[in-house]
Amino acid sequence: MVESAGLHAEQDTGYSRQSRGGYGAMPFESASRSGKQPRSGDTFTFTYDPDAPLLHTLQIADYFLKLMPEVCSAAFVYLTDGVMRSNFAISKAQPITSSLARRSTQCTFLQVGSCGGFTPETTLGFVGDNELLLYLAASLGGRFIYASDCPDVVLPRQINFYHKAMLIKETQLARTPVRYRYDLTLYGTRRPVDMPRERLDSKRVKGMYSLSSRDIGFPWCAECKPPVVDTVTTRFNDYHIPVNLGALIELRMDEGFTIRTIQVNKLDREGLSERVSVKMELVWHPNITIIYRITNTHYTGHGDSRHGKASRDNDKGEGKDKGDGNQPSSDA
Repeated sequence: MVESAGLHAEQDTGYSRQSRGGYGAMPFESASRSGKQPRSGDTFTFTYDPDAPLLHTLQIADYFLKLMPEVCSAAFVYLTDGVMRSNFAISKAQPITSSLARRSTQCTFLQVGSCGGFTPETTLGFVGDNELLLYLAASLGGRFIYASDCPDVVLPRQINFYHKAMLIKETQLARTPVRYRYDLTLYGTRRPVDMPRERLDSKRVKGMYSLSSRDIGFPWCAECKPPVVDTVTTRFNDYHIPVNLGALIELRMDEGFTIRTIQVNKLDREGLSERVSVKMELVWHPNITIIYRITNTHYTGHGDSRHGKASRDNDKGEGKDKGDGNQPSSDA
């Protein structure tokens, strides 16, 4: 049971926090971090924080999703206009997004009120931060939908738009041509003002970039493309870990990583040994994706692998999976 701060009879100090630095009281943060499973009849008090309504709502969603049976698939739909305080810190959202991603929560962000994308001239200064919503959807492996793309009429007794976007979660672990996270997250028609320039242009041109006359009006023109931002891939670390492959994957998933691809390659004609390559991703910031690659050599008849290698990359932009998995490659 959840009671409003103005109506509660008693306060449980174990599940509330005093306001610090203008951040406000975040009611379920201690419960989310401790991993304690809520029980029926528990009473928690909370104080609404106008500085972080989005984060506040995600914490409430995370708490109530913990009440669901383990055999259920956690999911929620968040309707918002995307307008929030400019001092919103993404670092404060990372603990709650990791908690939601740990249970493979299916999240859907439905953008209402500004279905044309980033249009500051029509919102009287209350500009929706669609980039932040896209980041949250990508970090949780969910969807971002404009309300105008939702159909009013659907056919009965058939899988419709809402089933595919909000209830069905598709997982494809085979290696396929690179699909950037904006393409995976956005469900519907792309808005040029909300998409990175490098994802709109079919070809990337190295060196100096020049803006055409029609793009000078960004962001005041809905058809103008945003300026180009260079993206690079850099290697952070490469090391060996003498642990079981499953234990390492489980550890990274507890940190919020999700499995993107799994490859199995035979190393000899007899098939006595094979190489398993696992690619995991963590959307850390809107323009930074951490890629964690695990390479494991398995020999038939042995319970444990002989060699294991893991690498972690910081990708400023979208992750690129290049190389054969043995030595992770990077572009500077």
